[in-house]
Amino acid sequence: MINVETIHAGLDNGELFIEYLPIIELQHERCAGAEALVRWQRPTGALHPGPKPWRHC
Repeated sequence: MINVETIHAGLDNGELFIEYLPIIELQHERCAGAEALVRWQRPTGALHPGPKPWRHC
């Protein structure tokens, strides 16, 4: 279970990091920007699963 204490522990232990993903404009084949995602690398080496994926439609 994730709560405020586990998030603080993750921050204190350096388990959180930022990953940048490009936003590609397919029509013009260029990078239109980027989004920054906070990832949580657990002590076991596994990435903490985030929310279920969803699509913009």
